[in-house]
Amino acid sequence: MLELHEIYLILMVISSISGCLMLALAFYVWRKYWLERRLHPARYLIFLMSLMILWMFGFALGFITSDFSYKFFIEQFLYIGTILLCPTWLIFALQWTGKDKWLTAKKISLIYIVPLLFLFLIFTDELHHLIFTRVDFFSHGSIILIDYGYSGLWWLFTLYCYFLILIGVFILMKELINLRRIYRKQVVVLLAGTLAPWVANILYNIYLIPILYNLDITPIFFVITCVVYVWGFSKLKLIETIPIARDIVFENMSDPVFVLDAQDRIVDINPVALKIFDYDGSGPIGKKVEEVFSNQYDIVGYIQDKKEAQVEIFVDTNGEKRYFDMKINPLYGSHDSFTGHVISLRDITDHKKVEEERRSGAEHLRMANEMLTATRDELRDLNKELEQKVEERTAKIETLLKHKDDFIAQLGHDLKSPLTPLIGLLPMVEEEETDPKLKELIRVSIRNVKYMRDLVVKTLQLERLNSPNTVFNIEEVDVVELVDFIIDTKQLIFKEAEISVNNNINKRLVVEGDKLQLSEVFDNLLTNAAKFTSKGGNVTIDAVKEKGKVIISVKDTGIGMTQQQIDHVFEEFYKVDPARHDLESSGLGLSICKRIVEKHGGKIWAESPGLNKGTMFKFSLPYNQKKR
Repeated sequence: MLELHEIYLILMVISSISGCLMLALAFYVWRKYWLERRLHPARYLIFLMSLMILWMFGFALGFITSDFSYKFFIEQFLYIGTILLCPTWLIFALQWTGKDKWLTAKKISLIYIVPLLFLFLIFTDELHHLIFTRVDFFSHGSIILIDYGYSGLWWLFTLYCYFLILIGVFILMKELINLRRIYRKQVVVLLAGTLAPWVANILYNIYLIPILYNLDITPIFFVITCVVYVWGFSKLKLIETIPIARDIVFENMSDPVFVLDAQDRIVDINPVALKIFDYDGSGPIGKKVEEVFSNQYDIVGYIQDKKEAQVEIFVDTNGEKRYFDMKINPLYGSHDSFTGHVISLRDITDHKKVEEERRSGAEHLRMANEMLTATRDELRDLNKELEQKVEERTAKIETLLKHKDDFIAQLGHDLKSPLTPLIGLLPMVEEEETDPKLKELIRVSIRNVKYMRDLVVKTLQLERLNSPNTVFNIEEVDVVELVDFIIDTKQLIFKEAEISVNNNINKRLVVEGDKLQLSEVFDNLLTNAAKFTSKGGNVTIDAVKEKGKVIISVKDTGIGMTQQQIDHVFEEFYKVDPARHDLESSGLGLSICKRIVEKHGGKIWAESPGLNKGTMFKFSLPYNQKKR
């Protein structure tokens, strides 16, 4: 007994193989029957097969992904093939049966307008929920499946699609009565290729396949469509000999066309061919092919051998030599019985003239090619030289960067070393000193020494963040827990300033990041909020999830900022109020925050409605929904 995930794997392989086969078949039809012959039914058949290919490959891709959002995107993308398949089938059926005159641009637009509107509703369903009442994700092992709840509008459109398919089936079945035997077989092929996936889709919609519940296996039944289409093209010339071939080929084509019976007699000819090959006015109908092409012995040989061939011939018409590209295609009926040939000719006289002109210019092209080759060799040598110079310059830059890092590290050490004893000794001197004036001077010295120490520390920290060699210790970080910790460490500052702090991140929010660095971001933002908020003010921390990221905000009711200040606030050594001689601020805190957030793959920015209206700092961090 196969496990469910093994069944899904088998379905994925079948769908992929069928998609490749259908893709090859679509390419064959496009090249042989549309690109070369412009047979109109081939156009919509190619479109029809393309929609099947989209459905089959999308069905297979759905088993590969383990990402819920990507799975949902694939499911939505599949609806392009699912929804447009039905109207395209109807148009193909009408065109194949010779009802081209009915297919005006306006009527084709009317056929597609409802499916296109419904497709728009599907892609915007998250806004109105008119199509899906629910979308539930679940998995079997590594396989992700989606269970939809369908609205009444969905079922109404499904019936509409079934109605379009039914009309196409009715049109083809009606032709079974009037068509000849070879065409009847073609109708059976088209019906079999259509009914198999249609019946499978009906069974899926009425839940008659319980083992594969929640999985639309309609694309699997396109295997039958592929097989019967391949058989139809190889045995029945599915597009080459269709019921409307007489009208399209014989009456409307500008190229000469002949039809031969099994005895190599000409039984039909289009007006263009009649005009060229009716030498004596008696017409070539009923004549043997060798009588018409008496000087083309190769043609007679190919026809007698019943081989498909493509040859070049010339014909004298009114003293003018005209060249034709002739294609000979044998026709076979039931049980591979030979029924005759179709011969088509394409006038290539102008092409021959152009070919002669091209031949005369071949030498110029050869010389130009030699010049291009020489130029290419020079460019290759120049490129190698440039690569070598780039490598040398890169090595020099890396050396300079290393020297710079070493210099800054040594400079930091040299600057901090003399400050350390001052920071320790000056408070002791202050305690011993009794003179109030000297005591105040000592306090000023202590503040300045601490400011210099903080400035050195933050400058070194910012430099390390700018270095490409800095590596963060990425781990799962509980944002709520981290914010609460920072608030606790700042509690004395907020209490002295009579500022209330509200942490509105009331759910467990986990991001991937460097906990120490993110602590620095929250510490700087909360310190700034306390510094620039008046007594009795509020500070609020919040977070919202968006697609693939989480946005965290720190909002205060403080002095606010102008747009000019917002534009410069993250610049190094920038202070919002330069008139304030704030020795507790280095002007580097927000620059450090910016580097930390950007190294996490996020973005930080500030918002303020104006002066004295508060400020909100926001920053984003990547958020992997799959891991939550």
